Amino acid sequence: MVADRMTTQAFKVGDLELLRVVELEFPLGPAVLPIGREPKALVERSSWARPHFVTEGGDIVFALSALALVSGGRRVVIDPCLSFDLRRENPDIAERAAALLDDLLPAAGFAPERVDLVLNTHIDGVGWNMRPRPGGWVPSFPNARTLITRLELERLGAGEQPLEAGDAQSLAPLLDAGLVDPVEAPLQVTPEISLRPSPGHTIGNVDIWIESRGESAVVVGDHILNPLQCADPDWTGLDEQADRAPSVRRALLEECAARDTLLIGPHFGSPGAGRVRAHGDAWRLDRVPAD
Repeated sequence: MVADRMTTQAFKVGDLELLRVVELEFPLGPAVLPIGREPKALVERSSWARPHFVTEGGDIVFALSALALVSGGRRVVIDPCLSFDLRRENPDIAERAAALLDDLLPAAGFAPERVDLVLNTHIDGVGWNMRPRPGGWVPSFPNARTLITRLELERLGAGEQPLEAGDAQSLAPLLDAGLVDPVEAPLQVTPEISLRPSPGHTIGNVDIWIESRGESAVVVGDHILNPLQCADPDWTGLDEQADRAPSVRRALLEECAARDTLLIGPHFGSPGAGRVRAHGDAWRLDRVPAD
């Protein structure tokens, strides 16, 4: 299962339309990305995850995507930081990301220069926050304020000069342009969007909640990398704070199940969203077809 072209998928939450823009989708074998404390057994007992979140052969379906919506009169892009970055020098990847910014987003009313606000669950690469230009990298959304939690910036040493290598270094053009607003969570960003602290994957990680007319959705970033983690929320293989992540993840899944919240994962296989349901001593994710 490989998406050979960029696609969009739409969901409704109350009065809001959420547009999921998918750059790439492909399988990752268990040797590359094992999920769960006993990956093979977890896949075998999670038939609900196949074939959209896990292939029939047991590979993880992995996507690179972002979410776009209009809230409070502002054009908002959520988690564009989960794709290519300065450390990924493959020109094909940079070309695909540039095409996404110049093709799909404008067609949906989200031309980069018209985006007002960029929200990040955490920083793990800078993805579509940056784009290559002759002579260097520049912000992809030149007129948008980019919100990143102060804890996350401190984690990366983003207040230090020079910035350390890796993710913090990748942020330098965005910081130099003065487009980053350090924020504290919890935070009400628009009447319908809020940031809630969800430490565990990283110390400054947040879940991004979207609520309208009694309906809700939550964007989880890498806090739940694949829906299989619903069935094994205590696995901490990708978390920086292994002592905190399981309880935070369990609390989120409990709330999603109780409120019938749409759970959206930037890395979930298409359609990238589902409803959390109790399943044994944990949960499963029932996928929701896109509109």
